[in-house]
Amino acid sequence: MKAEVAGRVRFDRIRYAQCWEDPELNRLALRIGADDHVLSIASGGDNSFAHLLDGAASVTAIDLNPSQIALCELKKAALRRLDYADLLAFLGVRPSKRRTALYQQLRSELPSSARDYFDANSELIDVGVVHTGKFERYFHHFRTKFLPFVQSRRTIEKMAACMTLEEQSELYHREWNNVRWRALFRLFFGEFMLGRLGRDPQFFKYVAVDQVGNHFFGRAEYAFTHFLVQENFYILYIFFGNYRHRRVLPPYLLEENVLRLRERLERIEFRLVSVEAFLASKGHEPISAINFSDIFEYISEESMAAIFRSIAEHARPGCRIAYWNLLVPRQCPASVADRFERDDALGAELHARDRSFVYSRYVVETLKEP
Repeated sequence: MKAEVAGRVRFDRIRYAQCWEDPELNRLALRIGADDHVLSIASGGDNSFAHLLDGAASVTAIDLNPSQIALCELKKAALRRLDYADLLAFLGVRPSKRRTALYQQLRSELPSSARDYFDANSELIDVGVVHTGKFERYFHHFRTKFLPFVQSRRTIEKMAACMTLEEQSELYHREWNNVRWRALFRLFFGEFMLGRLGRDPQFFKYVAVDQVGNHFFGRAEYAFTHFLVQENFYILYIFFGNYRHRRVLPPYLLEENVLRLRERLERIEFRLVSVEAFLASKGHEPISAINFSDIFEYISEESMAAIFRSIAEHARPGCRIAYWNLLVPRQCPASVADRFERDDALGAELHARDRSFVYSRYVVETLKEP
């Protein structure tokens, strides 16, 4: 069963070297426990690993892009084999000149497809793989070509040093939110620039937001006035090109969590397969929790309805489902809505706490008992 987007978008490069959705929302919405079998969109792997931290019995992380699967397998091998300091250095979180040597320690751990990919793309190893996605390079352009033109280094450092939201909000309105910031931000994060440098023009096929730049400007303003920059690893990465603090990292990279993950890695599998094909297959435990990331941005309501019908047919009753809306409003289609229950109050509560901040909505739904 072929995914709709597979016929429109090229999947021959790493698009997301990191996950840009807040795993804390999934933790609270999906309530994963020891008997849960989780289906997750792989992307950069970060949030799929986080499901293991929640104690899932199994996690199947799937993607249409073989480059993403290769990346996830490499992260998995690094988590298994490297000590903590070498793990951060190899991935690119800390400086290192030993990444090629560390990769040689990991090659035998990789499936042949992942090994072939990174053997042929050794430059990705050299720079640190968490920086190698198209989306991460988009933020590199933002950080190096745009941000210095609208904010001084001193102002950026001041923003990252604020100790309270009151102090940060005052700085935003007094110094940060100047004319150049407002105008050029909307240009850089408009549909044209974002589609060509950050995502893919085809990802905008179903976009309903009239002015994409205005949407992102509003969400950025929300972030500056609701989340401390110094505690937000998404904003710190955008500003500085890396995670700045040892305690402000995605959950799968925190030292105490790496030790826990290492004991559970046999529970996670990365597969190159569409959502439709996986749900229709019979070779897995009934799925009880699903992280759909923001995949419904890219597909029609008809394709979404087909996926939800498959969930109703193949998933465990009570299966919990979570996903983000970015620019396209999506929820369980009306044709199958009688089989699912949506928790709008929980979705809104969690969306207000979303540290990744760019999304317009977080949706939480549950498959009803038959």
